[in-house]
Amino acid sequence: MAYSPAFRYWFYAVEKLSHHKMIKAFVVIVTMVFSRYAVAQWEKTLFPSSDFSNAVFYVHDHSLFVSLDGFTTLYRSQDDGAHWVNIHDSLPKEKRVESIIYTGKYLLASMFDWNPDSTVGRCYRSTDDGNTWQLTTGNGKDIAIIYALADFNTFLLGAYGQNSIVMSTDNGDNWVSIVDTLEGYGVTKFLLDGNHLYAAENNGGGIYCSTDTGRTWRRFNNQLSYTDITDIISAGHTLFASALQGLWYSTDSAKHWKNYSDTIKVTSLSKTNNLLFASGDNIYCSLDTGNVWIDITGNLPVYRSFIGTNDKYIFAGSGGEIWRRPLSDFTNAVHQNPPPLLTLSVLSNPVTSSADFEFSALHDQQILELFDMLGRSVLRQQLEAGEFRLYIDMEKYPAGIYVARLGTESVKLIKK
Repeated sequence: MAYSPAFRYWFYAVEKLSHHKMIKAFVVIVTMVFSRYAVAQWEKTLFPSSDFSNAVFYVHDHSLFVSLDGFTTLYRSQDDGAHWVNIHDSLPKEKRVESIIYTGKYLLASMFDWNPDSTVGRCYRSTDDGNTWQLTTGNGKDIAIIYALADFNTFLLGAYGQNSIVMSTDNGDNWVSIVDTLEGYGVTKFLLDGNHLYAAENNGGGIYCSTDTGRTWRRFNNQLSYTDITDIISAGHTLFASALQGLWYSTDSAKHWKNYSDTIKVTSLSKTNNLLFASGDNIYCSLDTGNVWIDITGNLPVYRSFIGTNDKYIFAGSGGEIWRRPLSDFTNAVHQNPPPLLTLSVLSNPVTSSADFEFSALHDQQILELFDMLGRSVLRQQLEAGEFRLYIDMEKYPAGIYVARLGTESVKLIKK
């Protein structure tokens, strides 16, 4: 698919705009000039029409699972969502799935009784993709409901109750509480980014971060107070969170957050093959690690419930149906996308305690260097391909004039 000369002209023009203007302008330009790409067709799978209220959706390779809010439904697809089977009869009697995940050894699910007044949970495992289930050993067979399961190779995490996190180091057989004093009303998502472990809380809990594998946690809710955080992912050194139906980002390990744009409303996020996806009122895709987001809603019905990805498709729960679209629609666009012009800017100049830099998404590793008024280098920060912003703590630097340099671009900033 070739870009028209008009699109190329507008792409370079947009790169000269400020970041927030760039997002809005880019979406408008894509809609007007590149509409065929934006409205490309989604394919409706053979999933039976359902109510997705409180649905649990999980993708693992080519197997997909959907547990609905009813008592007799656990749907599975083993062919990328093309066909679906209700395997609820494989579950232990009077059990339903609250959370499900592959641990590397087997499929693990936390289940509870049909009785809505029951608090009885239990962890079950399956070695045949959900055809049969067995109780886990250890305290996993007796532990109450575990929410938001996450697998980080050497350990599992799960949300437990309203404000606890539990950990397992034996694929879910045994669990131990590692923190039970979180604020908010339950963890909705876990993320491991390097040595930083994050837990996203709803109902104003904020983002919790641990750098010692969960032994101690620090809470960050700057700009995210009184907000339901529904999802969190990372790309490069940037964190993305869907919170209060908005898209937020942080470049300093969750300490500070900024809202992208009041025109982008999202509640769930997904990442695969260096592509980022966000779903809410519409579905968006970023081809450049979050610098620009494109509306790819196309022919989907009005209401979107969830998204997920594997190495071939993006999936969306929309209008009571499950739809899919090939990732090749987007990877082809990435390969044909002309490299953007490199720009560098600093927000809110002069600066006081911090400097926020924004620049065009990098296509390879670069060094951002900061010089004082005597020309001495006071900071060298390596940036990875795909990054497009950087937060620098300026507290330790004296007041004065500084120059930041990235490639052939430079910008002057004043520290008060």
